Amino acid sequence: GNSTEHLAARSKTFRQAAEAMIAASAHLKQKTLNGYEIALRVHAYPAFGNRRISTLKAADIDARLATLRAKPKADGKQRTETSVLGTYKVVRKVFSCAYAHRLIPFNPCIAVTKPQTDTAEARFLTVEEVNRLSAELSVQPPYDLIVRFGALTGLSIGEAAALRVPD
Repeated sequence: GNSTEHLAARSKTFRQAAEAMIAASAHLKQKTLNGYEIALRVHAYPAFGNRRISTLKAADIDARLATLRAKPKADGKQRTETSVLGTYKVVRKVFSCAYAHRLIPFNPCIAVTKPQTDTAEARFLTVEEVNRLSAELSVQPPYDLIVRFGALTGLSIGEAAALRVPD
């Protein structure tokens, strides 16, 4: 039948599959790769690192995600669902890469309910609030300009920070 027991003895460990995924992702930005490596080292390797990837099931991934949700962050605060989602995405990427390279016959992440991002309703400043804030910051240029620029363009903080002179 569809038994994968014959694969287990000679299959790669999750860590080996993760390292292969990282190597195959060399085209990504270093910051992205660093995030992958942190998520793997801190959240995935303790649970899956030395296990054969072919022996891991959806229930194992569900259990790990539940453990992450229950475990507070280093600062003692509750871990957000967005944080759990970040780890899930990296683990899913490892399994997708392993499936693409025929290390596993099925990607167990397909059967795992994907964590949802935390969504908070955005609050936008009124024209009066923008004017008041930039007036307060006028003693510390260029912060007053940055506030006005953001308010008038609608760019997010990340988008504004990514701008360069040639843009």
